[in-house]
Amino acid sequence: MGIVANLDYSQYLRVSFDVYNERYEGAYPNLRYKANVRFKITGQFAIQAYNTVKFGGLTWSGYMNYGYYTQDTGWINIPGEINESMGCNRQRNFSFNCSISGWPNLSGTASVTTPLISAPEFDTSISDIDVESLVINGKLKSNPYNLYCLRVWSKDKNGFISNNLNGSLTVDGLTQKTQYEFHVEVWKADLSGSYVSQKILTATTLENYPEINIESVDFVITEVDSEYDNVTLTVHTSDDTHVKSCTWGTRGNYKVSEGTSTTYNNLPKNLEFDFEVTIEDTLGRTSKPFEFKFNTTFTYMEAWVFVGGAWKRGYSMALGRMNKPKLDSGISAYSSGVGNRDTYNLVRLSAYDGLEWHQAIPYKEE
Repeated sequence: MGIVANLDYSQYLRVSFDVYNERYEGAYPNLRYKANVRFKITGQFAIQAYNTVKFGGLTWSGYMNYGYYTQDTGWINIPGEINESMGCNRQRNFSFNCSISGWPNLSGTASVTTPLISAPEFDTSISDIDVESLVINGKLKSNPYNLYCLRVWSKDKNGFISNNLNGSLTVDGLTQKTQYEFHVEVWKADLSGSYVSQKILTATTLENYPEINIESVDFVITEVDSEYDNVTLTVHTSDDTHVKSCTWGTRGNYKVSEGTSTTYNNLPKNLEFDFEVTIEDTLGRTSKPFEFKFNTTFTYMEAWVFVGGAWKRGYSMALGRMNKPKLDSGISAYSSGVGNRDTYNLVRLSAYDGLEWHQAIPYKEE
């Protein structure tokens, strides 16, 4: 700490007291401040005397023999140590009587201010926001000498709702679609004084609303080149405002998109896909799957084949087969074409008007 008291006999003789080796030991509620004390005499003097030097409850006694024109005795350690309770304080000031008797005879008071104990670090956040509740998370990352705690103050209640946050605190009984403010504060463990540090958290509770239903899916084809298209899918629901995300895909191959739209890039032309989509709303609820079809641009006519008891679609330019190229979007292409020209008994033609296929009247040769 340094020199804490000077006792002057004259301009030629001064007794100085120094506190050093300061330290804290233990932890609250048994936290203590400890330090060592030493003294020296400076100036221009001569001493030949048996002296007693006191500092609080510490005492040094001994014979001093310094000749004329001595300027500095050097530091002399006083046996023992300062040992004071800190209570629940980051810093304290102690006063100690100090004196020298024999020759010279001097007395005074030393003021000792302890080192300031650092403030702790802490993390805090709000999670699990719902219609009528939320969770406040908070924990001290450090707690020097176990001197601190975390408190939570609610602006809505105008008071503290926790005096020792150490993990998670569920706050319920809230009003939907309402903003709330909380102050997470570091206090001394005995809750005295005022906060040491503070973080302000705000959150708005969710709005309660009926479950969302999927009504339809639109798709828009954008031509990339003569072989590939990009297709943008858009889902329409009973409440688009509260749609958080959509899951699109088929046959175990799915992707999640934020909002109500997604785009698949570089899909080969002349393909049709069976897809499904589900939506997750802002309350975390998931809808039932909605199945739909979409296609890329068709560049040739279709042929329909009656197999067994049902019509199945083939392609007039690639009957009975379809290559399966790897798509940049990661979805799989497949064909519903069956058989070959030799196996066709009944043929049905369809015409594509740019939006959908229109089937011709079935025809059978006699």
